[in-house]
Amino acid sequence: MQTKALRVAAYFLIGHYVMVTGLGLLGKGTPDFIRIAITLGLLIGSVGALFRPRKLGWLMVVAYAWYVLHPFILGTWAVWVAPNLSSAAKIASSIVLVLINSPLVVALVLVFKPASFASFKNPVPGDVVREASTSQS
Repeated sequence: MQTKALRVAAYFLIGHYVMVTGLGLLGKGTPDFIRIAITLGLLIGSVGALFRPRKLGWLMVVAYAWYVLHPFILGTWAVWVAPNLSSAAKIASSIVLVLINSPLVVALVLVFKPASFASFKNPVPGDVVREASTSQS
């Protein structure tokens, strides 16, 4: 049951990546393909850690969240300190950013629930432990 929440979190991460990448490709200017590729690599590592919990696998999820949210946080800060924007525009842009990143927030909540977070310390017997013992033989 603990790993079910982690799998749901993985699907939320995938949905977040698709949504953010789609918006990035539809935006003005040339998309940053290097950033998209790095984010995809972090997503693959995060989803792998969520489907087969292993010790310190949650660090991949945190790395993905940090790498994806960093430009959004900087952009939100720039919007809030801009003197020429109205308060309504600042609030509206912040609401849009919260809606875009809500799947990521839901995934982080699911990953760091005490019951599912315990899966990273004690992997499901038979998933990781059995594979490691059979690969050494």
